[in-house]
Amino acid sequence: MTITIEKKHLWIIGSVILAVLIIFGILKMCGSTNYESKAKDMKLNAKTAISLSLSILADYQDNWRSAINDSRALNADGERDFTSDFNTAISWRYAYYLKKGYINILDSIVGVVKEDMKSMSNPPSKYEDVHNSIMSIYNNMNSLVSLVKQPKGSLMTFGQTINEIAMNAEKAFNESDLMISVSEEEQSKKNSEIISSIAMKEKIKADEMEKEKAKELERHMKTTLENVKKYKAMGYVPISEGSNVLYKIIREGKGTIPSEESMCKVHYEGKTIDGEVFDSSFKNGKPVTIRANQVISGWTEALTHMPVGSKWEVFIPCDKAYGEREQGMIKPYSDLLFTIELLGITK
Repeated sequence: MTITIEKKHLWIIGSVILAVLIIFGILKMCGSTNYESKAKDMKLNAKTAISLSLSILADYQDNWRSAINDSRALNADGERDFTSDFNTAISWRYAYYLKKGYINILDSIVGVVKEDMKSMSNPPSKYEDVHNSIMSIYNNMNSLVSLVKQPKGSLMTFGQTINEIAMNAEKAFNESDLMISVSEEEQSKKNSEIISSIAMKEKIKADEMEKEKAKELERHMKTTLENVKKYKAMGYVPISEGSNVLYKIIREGKGTIPSEESMCKVHYEGKTIDGEVFDSSFKNGKPVTIRANQVISGWTEALTHMPVGSKWEVFIPCDKAYGEREQGMIKPYSDLLFTIELLGITK
């Protein structure tokens, strides 16, 4: 049997082959374009994570040096505190960055980079060489993030390790730029997005903390109002109309009443509501001299209504004492009792 292939059949076969080649070419081009796009995003995110990690690690080193040089370093609240221990100095700063949301941001960026890497697991042939540089960037990023979370070594080796990893990462970035480049403008934009994200999260967190503080104060003010009612029933009266600072006269004075700027010489004793004494000048027999407006506001109210020679028992509500702060034996939101004796006004 003879098979006859007509010209129209050849044209159809040729058309099919051409279509297949075109589709294959398009798919290959799409694959290359998709890889390049993912690689670019990966580099942007990885560089942001590396920059943030290096900034935190530099702070660790500064805090460590400070602890070694003068036994003081920044604590978890960003305040100078005493320590000469490496682990303490570093753990303080880690806690600071954790509280501020930087560690969570770092974890989020690393998670995005990890997903980018998964989608780039089969690079097109033209990107096989550059993929090695991309992998190097990824590995160096992870090494720096690990140091942020688990710093180790001496001050010298710690710094050397950081510098070595940073240099390797920079080399990998430069190598990958030959085929997949990222402009400074693109990187700056990405960094700005991250900074804005951190700032927004900090604001949300601060707002939530303020709301919690307000709720906490409201709860304690109910207790304070009950205490005010109790002490009024015991003969205490308001310092001034509408004030919850109450007093009871032990001895009435006839002298001058201090102004807010007056330097007042006083004897005093401070107690919690349950009667526990936390401070007293009567015990050591040494009166103190203080400016009337440089003490808790409840004291200022009392002193600026007391004639010299007076001795009062004063009830001070928590909002006019130390509020949310803890002061030694004084717990946050504590109403307080003070015995105050105004001995004189000094120049």
